[in-house]
Parts: sequence; C-alpha cells; structure tokens
Amino acid sequence: MERKEEIWECRVSEGYRFTFEIRGEFYILRKAGKHDVLKKP
Repeated sequence: MERKEEIWECRVSEGYRFTFEIRGEFYILRKAGKHDVLKKP
C-alpha cells in the first residue's frame, strides 16, 4: 500500500511561512522560515 503525502502551508507573517503534514490526529511540522522555504517543502 502506498501512502500519498499531502503538505500544507501556513503564513506566519508577510515574509515567513511554515509547512506541515497531517497524519491522523497529529500535525507534523516540516519546515519553517522565509518565503523561499516553500521551494522544497
């Protein structure tokens, strides 16, 4: 069975973002930083 990964993003401020993944009832923080962090979530 193959698991499909969904990565979400959220804005902290105009220049900062973070990405996270939801697994069941857990939210897993992946990366946080300036806007360019989304180039490779």
